[in-house]
Amino acid sequence: MSQVLRLAWYRLRATFGRRWGGYLSVILLVALIGGVAMASIAAGRSTQSSYPRFLASTNPSQSLKGRVRDPEVDEVA
Repeated sequence: MSQVLRLAWYRLRATFGRRWGGYLSVILLVALIGGVAMASIAAGRSTQSSYPRFLASTNPSQSLKGRVRDPEVDEVA
């Protein structure tokens, strides 16, 4: 082991008893942020695929019954 790693290990062993609450708080905070990030990604993926699934389940018509008006094209001169 290098001298820096030995020093870090010594410092951790010497101060762990007094600082375990702080270490636990940091670990829990990182876990909470990671969980929120993963949940938001899962929700985004579900939202992105919901409309195509809805269309596939309802079997919508492919034709339009009326004329769709475009205000830029249908301006009255």
